[in-house]
Amino acid sequence: MSEKVKISVIVPVYNVEKYLKKCVDSLLNQTYKNIEIILVDDGSTDGSGKLCDSYAEQNKSVYVLHKQNGGLSDARNYAIPYINGKYVSYIDSDDYVDLDFFDKLAKPLDGTMGEIPDMVICTHVDDSVLERCAKQIQVFQEQ
Repeated sequence: MSEKVKISVIVPVYNVEKYLKKCVDSLLNQTYKNIEIILVDDGSTDGSGKLCDSYAEQNKSVYVLHKQNGGLSDARNYAIPYINGKYVSYIDSDDYVDLDFFDKLAKPLDGTMGEIPDMVICTHVDDSVLERCAKQIQVFQEQ
């Protein structure tokens, strides 16, 4: 696979001004660069919406959608029509990811592990989890 597949990262945001910088910075500093970050301001009443706008003004890979509060699932679903990636990832705005998170998550998508999956699922990611996940994918593909 010569070009890395684009991944759209949807981050629902609601009153998380205290945590948002750590979350978005962890996404912007990924070693896997072919991602777009869609911040969905779900009617925040703190400074979260303005912080989202600031990130979008400073980074061409960050987009912001503002909407009335509808909850976490509603915010995630609201962003789907706006994605440009082949795959989508959801990251909660009070969480952050390791700098190589998307490199590891996208590994099965490059075809080197066999057939390219339609979906890659993970929970807390560390090397042992990734190794188990890779083995499960191989077993699934062999079936």
